[in-house]
Amino acid sequence: MGYRSRVDILFYANDDKDHATLKLYLEENLPQEKFFEWEEIARAQQKAFFIQLEDVKWYESYPDVQKVMEVFRFIDDEVGNSWQYEFVRLGEDDNDVEVRSSNDPQWYLQVIRAVELHF
Repeated sequence: MGYRSRVDILFYANDDKDHATLKLYLEENLPQEKFFEWEEIARAQQKAFFIQLEDVKWYESYPDVQKVMEVFRFIDDEVGNSWQYEFVRLGEDDNDVEVRSSNDPQWYLQVIRAVELHF
């Protein structure tokens, strides 16, 4: 069955022109399978593209995961601060948390651990 994770990814740009260019880039470079559907979201002055994957095998040897990692590398190495990404992977184990981000993130994605009583 394999080890499963939850993965959340947020991509955003600094302005509307960069947002449109980012959208085109993501359409051309992210996997287009149903598994990787993303939604465009907006709040106040910020627009973003959001991916949320539940119960996914996130192995860097998988071709679709490699495509996402290539997008991260492109943003890190080629784009500068006009595009941003935030990535969080929560594994099955409580201490298995991976967080990555681009150059100057806003930290819209946050991992919060909490204990709740449901009696």
